[in-house]
Amino acid sequence: SACDGGKKNQKLEDMIPAKFLQAPTTMTFDEASYDFDTIVQGTKVVHEFSFTNSGKNPLIIVNGFGTCGCTVPEYPKDPIAPGEKRKIKVQFNSNKKAGQQNKKVILIANTQPSKNEIGITAYVKVPNEN
Repeated sequence: SACDGGKKNQKLEDMIPAKFLQAPTTMTFDEASYDFDTIVQGTKVVHEFSFTNSGKNPLIIVNGFGTCGCTVPEYPKDPIAPGEKRKIKVQFNSNKKAGQQNKKVILIANTQPSKNEIGITAYVKVPNEN
């Protein structure tokens, strides 16, 4: 389906080079979720999540995807040095959505655990709704 991200059958070991699996690190987000409040249906909104490599080894984000095709992350593809702060941009497209929306973005990285989640919420108002 269009909402599963298409990544479920891929094994983590196939995505991360072995040397990075042997040197895990941690990533710490300034905020784990963001609320866009009320938006009009059809609007595309963007939020940037700041995070820090809070571990002792380079951080490698090998994959990032939304739990639905309407939520798309842009994440750094290069190694992130220990202590370095970076951003992940998340775009939500409210086309054909209505009411309360709660979406997750999953980032697969050389962290323990390897799955890191951030989330967005919005109330999508349909035009001509009172």
